[in-house]
Amino acid sequence: MMQRSSRIFSNEDARRLADRRLPRLVFDFVEGASGREVGTARNVSQFDNVMLQPRVMTDVAQSSLATTFMGQSYKVPFGIAPMGMCNLVHPMADASIASASKAMDFPMCLSSAASTSIEDMARMAGLHAWFQLYFGGSQEASFAMVERAQIAGYETLILTV
Repeated sequence: MMQRSSRIFSNEDARRLADRRLPRLVFDFVEGASGREVGTARNVSQFDNVMLQPRVMTDVAQSSLATTFMGQSYKVPFGIAPMGMCNLVHPMADASIASASKAMDFPMCLSSAASTSIEDMARMAGLHAWFQLYFGGSQEASFAMVERAQIAGYETLILTV
């Protein structure tokens, strides 16, 4: 099991630590965005606008983050988006993602460009695994990937075009 870092308190802390530890090519792959990175700048700006409002002396004994999404109930209202080549960062990254999604009851979406096979991720994440098809290359190869995912037990397909 990986140890948690006592030095990461924000996304920027994680970014700085990754910059020091990862080979330059891997860091640039993970940290970079497309084009002029305008979308990334807009996303960061929007997160900067989020203000957390502490509520003290409020009874939270009955509070719940549980939600239903696409007919499935989850303990928390989020999941893990598809990310390609996660094992470049750490050899067990995909396995850790699958394990966390299953243990914490939230969905994770396997990228068509994942480091780990469709079948292995399905075994590790169980019904929490979704499959993302990045439709490219040949139509036959894309349909074959979808068929593999269906046979492996994926019930949710996310199509990226």
